[in-house]
Amino acid sequence: MQAGLLKNWQARLSKSNSIRKITAQWFIDALGLIKYCNNISYLRLPILALDHESREKILLFSKREGLGMSAMYPIPIHEIEELREQFKGVNFPIAKEVSRRILTIPTHQLLTQSDKKRIVALMNLHADELATLRGHELVLSVKKKFSG
Repeated sequence: MQAGLLKNWQARLSKSNSIRKITAQWFIDALGLIKYCNNISYLRLPILALDHESREKILLFSKREGLGMSAMYPIPIHEIEELREQFKGVNFPIAKEVSRRILTIPTHQLLTQSDKKRIVALMNLHADELATLRGHELVLSVKKKFSG
């Protein structure tokens, strides 16, 4: 039984990764996102909302519509209970801020063209609640928030 499940696993993984690359590129183009890296097989495509409330609002609409978007990283790594001791006395405010604002778009092979268009429509409806800063400007804007 297990041998049957693993049969052709490399080919299936390669096909899945190829679909994820194509789907991510489709979303990047449809949403007019900056292409930081080409040819990436995103497990989920990350998007940054302006703030935590905006992210939660978008995710609520996604859940109602069954679009599969998620927060993915509800807390930064240094706050995970099992890892907290390793980061004792260290604070990562930018990681915390990103964890409160990040949302992700699915890229798996089960998405239909209709699903993708509905996700883009939702994102466009809430475009004013998404971070539009590019590259290092985004990091600098988050740093500025914490440095005064």
